[in-house]
Amino acid sequence: MSQLEEIQAQLEEIKEILTTNKKVLNLNEVADYIGYSKSHIYKLTSTNQIPHSKPNGKGLFFDKDEIDYWLLKNKVPTTDVLKKVSRGEAVLDDPSTWGIVNPDWMNKTPDYWGEKKGE
Repeated sequence: MSQLEEIQAQLEEIKEILTTNKKVLNLNEVADYIGYSKSHIYKLTSTNQIPHSKPNGKGLFFDKDEIDYWLLKNKVPTTDVLKKVSRGEAVLDDPSTWGIVNPDWMNKTPDYWGEKKGE
């Protein structure tokens, strides 16, 4: 690897670290962050399927915490979880059933839409 390629690789690492620590992401950053194409994100914003902001009607911005919540809100139970539920050993509405490290994680996301998290 040449010195120039090494520097470029290090810059990409730094860029990735900075992006993961940002609270507000632009369109390009959210596309990189979640792995969707920009055109798909435009479609999601135009149909109000993804939380976003458009200050002054220009530009698209995304709250990283809201995107994290949006990505994880329709969690699908594993076969192990479903087996526990069918045997009466667990309840789907109980976060501890899912093996979440901190069952209160969803309450840390701002409730901008008046939805109750964790339901």
